[in-house]
Amino acid sequence: GINAEYGGQNNNNMTDSNDPNNLAGIGTDPAGYQDSFFDRLQRTYLVPIGVASTTAVLGSGLMSFRDGNARRAQFFMRARVVAQGLSIAAIMWSLHYEQKYPLPHNIKPTTPQYNF
Repeated sequence: GINAEYGGQNNNNMTDSNDPNNLAGIGTDPAGYQDSFFDRLQRTYLVPIGVASTTAVLGSGLMSFRDGNARRAQFFMRARVVAQGLSIAAIMWSLHYEQKYPLPHNIKPTTPQYNF
């Protein structure tokens, strides 16, 4: 039937092929949403992993500068640029993923909601 609490969306077994929720496999009911590891990876884990790897490579490069090993320091500074690029890509992917497959509680109702 139609569930007015979630924007009047039809919760029967027929699926709309253009509905981003159905494309993500989460349906329209927030109570039925199952958070998978792959979903959490794309929403929340990629950016901290990128920032941590950039920080680790930068720290290693600075230690190489301190030790006077110019060749290794140069390698780490180049690796830092790659890690920063991957971090930016992770940020952009996470933003894209959140826009394309929003969490059920972030979905805006398609019909106006009147509170009277």
